[in-house]
Amino acid sequence: MPFITREETVSLETLALKIGASALEIREILNSQKAAYPTLNEKGYLAFSTAEYENHELRKLRNTIINHAHDLIRLASGPTDHILGLAFSAVDPSNLGIIVRFGIPQALPLGSKMSAEDLAKAVNLPTDVLTRVVRLGVCNGIFQELETGWFGHSASSALLAKSEHLRNIAVFGTHELSSALIKLPDALKQQQELGAKGPHAAFNLAYPDYKDAFDYFNNNGEGNSRYHTYLEGRVNTSRWAVNHLKSSWRWSTIGSSTVIDCGGSIGHTCMAVAPLCPKATFIVQDFSEEPMAVGQELIRMSYPELQNQIKFMKHDFFSPQTVTADIYIFRHILHDWSDEDCLRILRALEGALKPGAKVLVSEGVVPESAARATGVLDEKQIRIEDAFMLSVHMAKERTVSDFVALFRQASPKFRFCGVTGGSDGAFQSLLEFAYTDI
Repeated sequence: MPFITREETVSLETLALKIGASALEIREILNSQKAAYPTLNEKGYLAFSTAEYENHELRKLRNTIINHAHDLIRLASGPTDHILGLAFSAVDPSNLGIIVRFGIPQALPLGSKMSAEDLAKAVNLPTDVLTRVVRLGVCNGIFQELETGWFGHSASSALLAKSEHLRNIAVFGTHELSSALIKLPDALKQQQELGAKGPHAAFNLAYPDYKDAFDYFNNNGEGNSRYHTYLEGRVNTSRWAVNHLKSSWRWSTIGSSTVIDCGGSIGHTCMAVAPLCPKATFIVQDFSEEPMAVGQELIRMSYPELQNQIKFMKHDFFSPQTVTADIYIFRHILHDWSDEDCLRILRALEGALKPGAKVLVSEGVVPESAARATGVLDEKQIRIEDAFMLSVHMAKERTVSDFVALFRQASPKFRFCGVTGGSDGAFQSLLEFAYTDI
């Protein structure tokens, strides 16, 4: 019997019917909540707020529509246009990068329209260039051309105008990340041809004056600022919110435990978790003093009640751990490093680990099952993050089996206790390991 793929079982007609049925269900849910219905016009940015984002049934229906719609587009496009669309897709982050770096959404008034000439003056671009940039944005659903030469907001550009966090994610994504990603084919080819003499990662081809990404962020002020506002932007959006970590573990039961956030930067993780366990002591460790100073000031200004609960300590997690704690957290750390470097990080803990100590890893987890075509960001996000890691660090996201094997190789005393995930839409999961005395 010949193998039949999922794509061979669908048709334009059946996909359209399934999309229509799911759309009706979404309308019923939003009507029952008296919530905004999605449109492509300016006020459409109000649709799918944070509260609605957490509605599991709504997300399931949305994702069903997205997957069916992408299948419908691929079928209607045919393989040639599908491949051409991918081949030319570097144009889109370039266009978005211009839009966010020149502040075009903020310069365009909400609820009104603006001529190309006036918008060009507002952002200090030649009128011809501004017009071409915005018109390509219109093709991508960013902005609307309400009449020839007059622009207004779409739902997406209106949200960019209103959300600094979304803009910061877009700036870093279309700057450092895109610069590295576009060099990945060249880097892999040079590694194939030159071996150890080739570049360590695609990032080295994009930024050849720096040893690696960490060197770049430590010694490039503008790049460092973009990176940290990107990280802040991520934790302030529903997809990456630290709330997912809060709901993934039994924080309220840890009593007066000592918790160390390894590589914790400004301490976002501890600031989120500490109120759940007010008797616990938190130590944010990082090799760089600059982000920790930012964290200390943030706590002083915004979370003064946490000043006695959260401390900061300079420490490189490749060096032997000097503090004996009950819980060690690695949040979005291990995916930056190769297996060999991860083993060094984990083994550096051993001198301080006592029986029963927990090591928590908060990261994306790659599915063990076969990959499938998807247009859903929830399902594709881990693959996107994996491409980031490959391009920037020559590192990777891992499956649960990968993590278990890594910890067992680091020490036979590590016991895997399980993995939990956040709510729908959270690509990160939480893995728990216990250090035993056997």
